[in-house]
Amino acid sequence: MTEPTRSNDYWQSRPNTRNNPFSDYFFRHGDRMHRLLGRVSDVKFPDKLELPPDRPIVFAANHRSFLDIVVAGALFSHFELTCRFQVQARMFSKPVVGSWLTQLGCIPTNTKTREESERTSIESLEAGHTIAVMPEGRLVPPEDRPRGVGPGRPGIGRVVAKTGALVVPTACSGTSEVWPRGRPIPRLGLRKRPTVSVTFGEPMEFEGDDHQANVDAVMDEIAAMLKGKDAQATSP
Repeated sequence: MTEPTRSNDYWQSRPNTRNNPFSDYFFRHGDRMHRLLGRVSDVKFPDKLELPPDRPIVFAANHRSFLDIVVAGALFSHFELTCRFQVQARMFSKPVVGSWLTQLGCIPTNTKTREESERTSIESLEAGHTIAVMPEGRLVPPEDRPRGVGPGRPGIGRVVAKTGALVVPTACSGTSEVWPRGRPIPRLGLRKRPTVSVTFGEPMEFEGDDHQANVDAVMDEIAAMLKGKDAQATSP
C-alpha cells in the first residue's frame, strides 16, 4: 500500500487537533486496528486523500458491519486525520466496548440523544476535527439494500447547515464478509481473506434546506461507488 502524503494542507492548518491525549490515543489504536484488519482481510485503502483546507469535513459512509468502526479507525489514522465517529448510543453501555468507544472519541447517537449528538458533532468540527457518520443509522441487512445502500436519515443535513461543512461520500465494501450482521465475532480462519475496500467520492456541497434530499444525493453517490466492489470482495 502506498504511503499517504503527510504534508496535506488540511492537516497543517489544524495543529490543535494533533499532539494531544485524544489524537495520541486515536492514532495509536488506529494503527492497531489497521494491523488487525490485515490479519482478517485484504485491505485496500485509497493512496491519498485530498481535502480543501478551508472547510470542515463530514465523511458519510454506508454501514453493514460492526467491523466498519475498526475500518474507520484504521483508515483515518492511516491518513493522520483525527475523526470522531457517530455510533449507536446503546454500544456505549457494553462492557469494555463502551469505554473503548469513549476513549476513541466516538459520539453516542440515537433518537433520544439526537440534539446532544448533533451539538457535539458541530463543536468537534469547529475544533478542527472531522466527523464520520453513517446516514442509514443502523446495520443494514442485504435484503434492505438492493442497490448496495439503505435509505439515509436527514440528521447529517442539520450538522452541515450549521457548520458549512463539505460532505465526502465514502463507500465501504467487504466488511460484512468478515463480520456478518448477527454474528458475535468476525469470521476467522477463512481460506481466502475477503477484500475490504474503501473509496472516497468528491466532496459535496449541500444545497438548500431540504435535508432529506441532500442525504439522498449522498447515498446515491455511495451506491454508485459500490457497484462492482461487492463482487470483488467475494471473487475467487
